[in-house]
Amino acid sequence: MTDPAFIRKGTQMVRMVKRKGRNNWEIFYPLPADLRVALKTPALYRTLATGDRQEAANRYPAGVVEVILEVSKLKQRLTESPFVVQPNMAASQELQQKITPAQPTTKAISIKAVIEAWRSDLKPQLSKSTQEEYERAINRLLTWSKSRDLRFIHEFDRKKVREFVSETYHGRSGKTVKLALGGLRGVWDHSFTVGWTDDKSTIWSNHNYNDRMKIGTGEIKTDDQSELPFSFDDIRALLKGLQPVAFKQLVALALITGARSSEIANAKRDRLSLREDGYWLDIHGTKTKSAHRSVPIPRAFDPFVESLRDETTGDYLVPLFEEKEWSNERDRARYINKEINRKRRLLNLPNTHRQGVHSTRRTYIELLEGEEVPLGTIKLLVGHKRTDLTIGTYSKGTYVNLRKAVECLTVPEELSQVINVLTKYQTTPK
Repeated sequence: MTDPAFIRKGTQMVRMVKRKGRNNWEIFYPLPADLRVALKTPALYRTLATGDRQEAANRYPAGVVEVILEVSKLKQRLTESPFVVQPNMAASQELQQKITPAQPTTKAISIKAVIEAWRSDLKPQLSKSTQEEYERAINRLLTWSKSRDLRFIHEFDRKKVREFVSETYHGRSGKTVKLALGGLRGVWDHSFTVGWTDDKSTIWSNHNYNDRMKIGTGEIKTDDQSELPFSFDDIRALLKGLQPVAFKQLVALALITGARSSEIANAKRDRLSLREDGYWLDIHGTKTKSAHRSVPIPRAFDPFVESLRDETTGDYLVPLFEEKEWSNERDRARYINKEINRKRRLLNLPNTHRQGVHSTRRTYIELLEGEEVPLGTIKLLVGHKRTDLTIGTYSKGTYVNLRKAVECLTVPEELSQVINVLTKYQTTPK
């Protein structure tokens, strides 16, 4: 029977603690003087098997009762066996094993092991662009961890996560950081899914970074910094001033298809087809499932499209930097877009600091909306997910007349003429 007086006395300094380098919360239980001598330790630590403070607090009362019962049994054994006060080595080791809390299983789990398991089990289920987004965060984490000599997942806590963000995402927006932390949370959680840990980690969650704030700078992105579409005057300036001509072709092709900058840079020649109603471009977008789509091209630009089809012989509709080798198409598109934007800025357009190659996509959407094309149809054309219950869940747009919609895309006649003669010039940059 446990002595109530002993319980009151023994629990005066009992508390919940989280020791440095430990992933889980623990019960700290100071021992009476006689047990300190016998066990050669001033206190017992018992794990609550969770890194979440609220969950640990919920488990704490029951955990304390278990520790009190354990200490009572140890005290009883000490009273019955006086020689335990001066134990031999074997007896001391046996007793120590019984009172030492089991170490968290996370101690044996390396960061690389968890990442490889995630890559094998979950990565293939994600879209290509999401995979690349997560891999960038993982590579940043591995580089940072190596510099800090961190090898195991239990070595990470919320403080370490904040340090990782401040050192590797300085100047990046809070939105970018949230995407990265979301990916890393998924990687960490997979260790729970496969049974390596007893609880899901919460260290990557709820850091409350402001979407618009740039990390470490205190600068907040305001509405007047958001990207703008190109005006017709902007497009005229681009089609006149950009060099080489292949850059002009990419801008024109993006304008008449509404494709993303990466999609248009990697548009393939064999994905252009002539149907009964005109030319269509099959866009193998990777950003989302909705990004993979076929888009009709307005008939007004048939001469331009036919020239692209007939005057190029390589894989791409617009051949660029053919002498370079690329590890993947994303790198190729990123390089091309960077070069176009660099030369675009030299033209000093009125809103150049708020525009990019992606602005052609905004112009495309603005023009279709101006012609009162239904929102659901615009989403089909630009590869956006249709989330409405009716237009999205029930209707997949099977009978939407996309050709009729794109023929509403009208630009000034003289601008159409400029686009339709672009391929009369050299298409490969020197």
